[in-house]
Amino acid sequence: MVISWILNYVHENFAVRSLFLQTAKYILIELNHRYKQADGALLYQIQQQLYSMSQGSEDFSAYFTKLSKIWDELRIIQAIPPCFFMSAVAIHKFLEDQRLIQILMGLNESCKILRCHIFMINPLPTVSIVYSMIVQEERQRG
Repeated sequence: MVISWILNYVHENFAVRSLFLQTAKYILIELNHRYKQADGALLYQIQQQLYSMSQGSEDFSAYFTKLSKIWDELRIIQAIPPCFFMSAVAIHKFLEDQRLIQILMGLNESCKILRCHIFMINPLPTVSIVYSMIVQEERQRG
């Protein structure tokens, strides 16, 4: 069960290569080897994927799932060092705002009004709240 969860969560290229590893431990070791060292080319590739992604004809849930996978890959290779509580809160808010902007950048033009409305909210809402807003908007349109 753990193996299927890991394979469903990682990028499909890695999942195909990992199908024949015997245990979840070996899959995690393989993931660690792949992402432990911050490789500039890999970082560039992941960032390029992230900023070129758009919703296209997909529903928002599928688009959000793809973004989440890329964010997780990025989090693995860009480990943020431990810090004090207030710094951690500020860093978390910064990363949350970045993810929110990345989501909104890739949305279809049909969400233009909602995007403008979200940017007018101060402080910016969390990714979870915006996710709910967009899914609700899709349901109303459907």
